[in-house]
Amino acid sequence: MRYLTLAALMLTVLSGAEEKKEITFPIAEMKLTNGRVWKNVTVIRYEKESVVVKSSAGVGPIPYNYVSEPLRGFLLTEREASLAKREASQRATQTAENKLRNETAVNEQADEQAKAQREKTVREAIFDGRVIAGMTQAEAYKVLGAPLRKNDGAVEQWVYNHSYVYFRDDSLLSVRRR
Repeated sequence: MRYLTLAALMLTVLSGAEEKKEITFPIAEMKLTNGRVWKNVTVIRYEKESVVVKSSAGVGPIPYNYVSEPLRGFLLTEREASLAKREASQRATQTAENKLRNETAVNEQADEQAKAQREKTVREAIFDGRVIAGMTQAEAYKVLGAPLRKNDGAVEQWVYNHSYVYFRDDSLLSVRRR
């Protein structure tokens, strides 16, 4: 495992060498204020009051005030940057969710308008005694009455004296004169 010096670590992180949700990097030696030194530590994530690290002893938080300078200052700066990135990501997610909700509302409104327009068009066709594509079988029945016979299949055919009417999935496809 390759370890970075504090200067190289700062340069790597600040240059944005790798975009990750949580920045992880190794630190060869982390000195604490009580004089204890941790070797071969990996920073996993930043929290409000502590930095979570992984070492040979396991994973756990270390409060920032336990870390010696200059590493503490660097970690606090990185914490602020990490929190800012997380907040920006959350804002972007919220914006995307709001946009999706708005688009859904617009689509639902357009669907309602299309449904109302279809109902109006079908009503007018029934009133005029015409059948149009997209009518249901019940709507076509109101206009044409009972067929002489029905031929079932993938496309259902209603046979009348004057025409053939074709349906698929209860939707009128076409009318053909005999």
